[in-house]
Formats: sequence, C-alpha cells, structure tokens
Amino acid sequence: MLEWVSDNGAALSVASNFGMLIVWVVYLGTFLRQYRRQTQPKIVINRAAGRSLDAECFISNMSTEPIYVEAIIVSFETEGKCWSATVTDIVRRDGEDIPDDPRQRTRQGPMRSGDYMPVGSFNGLLERIVEESPDLEAIDNDDFEKASLRVKILADYASEELVIGAERVFDFAQDGSDWFLRSGTSTHQIRSRRQRRRAQEQVLG
Repeated sequence: MLEWVSDNGAALSVASNFGMLIVWVVYLGTFLRQYRRQTQPKIVINRAAGRSLDAECFISNMSTEPIYVEAIIVSFETEGKCWSATVTDIVRRDGEDIPDDPRQRTRQGPMRSGDYMPVGSFNGLLERIVEESPDLEAIDNDDFEKASLRVKILADYASEELVIGAERVFDFAQDGSDWFLRSGTSTHQIRSRRQRRRAQEQVLG
C-alpha cells in the first residue's frame, strides 16, 4: 500500500488540490450569495392604523445602509386605465402654516437603516391623484370594485449607479357601504437593470 501511494504520489497530490479547489469555489459562492443578500437594498411599503382609506401608508428602510428617497409616486389603476401623481412634496391645505424648514415640506431626503416614514393616509394619496387628474372624479363604484392603488418609492442607495426602488399594490374592496384597502401583493423590490433604468428616467423627469 505504501509503495502504491509512493508511486502515485503526484497524481494523488493533484487530485487532492483539485478537491480543495472545488471546496473553496463552493464556499466562496455561498459566501458571495449571503453577502449579496445582506447588502441588497430593501424598502418595505405597508399599511398601518386600520384598513380603511383613512389608514396610513408607511415606508421603511430595511437595507443595511441608508437610502435617499428621490420620489414617491402613487397610481390609481382600473380596467387598463391609470392616473398617477407624485407625492414627494407635502401639500399644505388652506389655513395650514407652511414650515420655514424646507425639510418639513418634502418627503425627499435620507433615511437611515431601520427608519420609517409616513407618506400620508390612503385617502389623502387618492385626493392628490384626483387633484392632478380631475377626470378621475367621474368614475363610479363599478370602477372602484376593480381598482387598485399602487405606491412606488424610488431612491438612491450607497454606490449604486442607478436608482433602486420598491412598489406595492393595494386593492379596493367594499364592506357594506364602506370602502377599504387590502394588500394585493407584498412589497416588490425594483432590482433588475431594465426596471431601474425606467425608474431612473422617472426620477430625472
């Protein structure tokens, strides 16, 4: 046996090195996948304080690094039609004081990891869409039964060249005479280069 090992030492050494190489390649691949998963940006869009149209819409930065919110876009969608509005800036109603600090007049800005920010009530978001699309007032209850409200967040993240983002769809539903929102989907992360290029164009206007 020792003689066979001695005669085939070179081949065994090559096989051993090759085996170690495979182990390290598998280990490196696992490490890179875990690292990428941990460092990927993640934005969560949620509903809080009830499920009626008066419920609040919140966004949370669950990324490991801060993000910089560039734009918040809401869309009312029904039967192939879509009305949208950008709600990044905070609109003050008649009689409300306008803060001197510009940071209190917009939702644009940095969010640390783990932070969350209210976007406003869903009813308020819908009103902003109606203000920019007056023809939306003409829709009836049948349209609402098949309608949804889409909330999209676009942001800058770390050294990423293109913006990142997330969106979530909430479906309208009726309970007696009252309308409420139910989660149509979980938060979808905008990560593909094609989606991010399109998002970049929205930010640049």
